[in-house]
Amino acid sequence: MTSPPGISDVDLAVLDRALLQLRRFVAAVTPQVRHGDQVIESSTLLIVEVLTEAGGPLSVRELAAELAVAHSTASRLVDRAAAAGAVTRSTSRQDARLRAVDLTGPGRELAAVARRYRQAHLAAILAGWAPADAAGLAQGLGRFADQTRGAGRA
Repeated sequence: MTSPPGISDVDLAVLDRALLQLRRFVAAVTPQVRHGDQVIESSTLLIVEVLTEAGGPLSVRELAAELAVAHSTASRLVDRAAAAGAVTRSTSRQDARLRAVDLTGPGRELAAVARRYRQAHLAAILAGWAPADAAGLAQGLGRFADQTRGAGRA
């Protein structure tokens, strides 16, 4: 593989290693949320986050695309989220052949709780950083994340 002009192989290796570490970090700070005596799975949190970002109902096909998983996998994840009480399924207003998946009140609260939990971990990690460094990281990582959307899909 050839590095893009001006970007060294060493920098790519550091970024690769950092992204692997960040994946472990995200998995580690995903809160284990309980609903009664039921543990909410991290996959339910993913469904809830996608629906929160969308700001409204999505079809299972749209959820699959957002999560970069097969339709059947997204359907199973939606089943789990529905069993946890985080989402509802109904007939789509736009197309009666499709099922619309939307957040319930508890699903919206779950999203808020999970976000506060993750952001508290980030705040603790960044506590010793200069504000400009934290802002630079947020801007650069946000830009990078935006560019990765769809990059793995062909």
